[in-house]
Amino acid sequence: MQDIPGWERVIRSLIADGKYDVFLTVSNSVLLSPEYVSRLCGRYVSIEVSPLSFKECLTFPSASDGSSTDKLFERYLRRGGFPIIWVSDGTDSDAYAILKDVRYAIVLRDLVKKHKIKDVDLLDRIIMYVCDNIGNITSLNNIYETLSKEYSSVGKDTIYKYAGYLEEAYLIRRADEYNIKGKKLLNPKYKFYLTDLGLRHAVMGYRSEDIAGYLENIVFIDLINRGYSVHVGNNRSKEIDFVAERGPDKLYVQVTYRLSSEDVIKREFGNLEGIDDNHPKIVVTMDSDWRSGNMNGIRYMHITDFLLSDEF
Repeated sequence: MQDIPGWERVIRSLIADGKYDVFLTVSNSVLLSPEYVSRLCGRYVSIEVSPLSFKECLTFPSASDGSSTDKLFERYLRRGGFPIIWVSDGTDSDAYAILKDVRYAIVLRDLVKKHKIKDVDLLDRIIMYVCDNIGNITSLNNIYETLSKEYSSVGKDTIYKYAGYLEEAYLIRRADEYNIKGKKLLNPKYKFYLTDLGLRHAVMGYRSEDIAGYLENIVFIDLINRGYSVHVGNNRSKEIDFVAERGPDKLYVQVTYRLSSEDVIKREFGNLEGIDDNHPKIVVTMDSDWRSGNMNGIRYMHITDFLLSDEF
């Protein structure tokens, strides 16, 4: 639509006529850019639409095949939440073939065309870096130091600019590190997450050894979709996966694949026990032996129960 000359005049005339409600669905990175906003003269309300949450995926007929909730979550973990993936029950390979086309459209049709990006390979390497470091504290300077070894002529400003384009397109999301005791952001430290994990797996393949980062990614996006502002917590040098705030509500969340040893249990619960306020604290896990309960005032929940809960 945005490539048709004069489209905004047609939209304005329909609105001015007073007989129509007009809904435009288009890439956020394109429609919400300043040049298009000015053309609409402020006559619009934007609604951000994300890929499906796990709860939304369960409403599709393809999820009604008799599979358990845990099995359906594994499907979501591997394929992500783009609606087209859940319309029919294909294989992982079928899903990845579709998602490769989606990724191609976002990167080449939207970003490269809009920003006239010349070094597409560099943009792609930034995406791959983020995909390979889900759940790791990093910075744009870290990305620059890594990629400058491959691209000796690349400038730091270019790396920063390209990463900004990816955030603008909602392909990646950033969680800044937050000092819980000092109540301030610790720039420039943060974690990057993907809006949809399926896009990552379509390009790099699903790696079971990275599942801890995948679970973090899913919980982060779920909290964002629930309306929380989400940061990575730092409490006296102990990492809290997420500090989620929504108005007066605050929630501390640790995410772990398995509570498989005393050391893991001590770390996940101990980090939360060190926070001296009364806001809810939760350990989210995929460990079926820790389905639901409470330890020293800290709740633990299976990840499917957390994602399907209306409590938060």
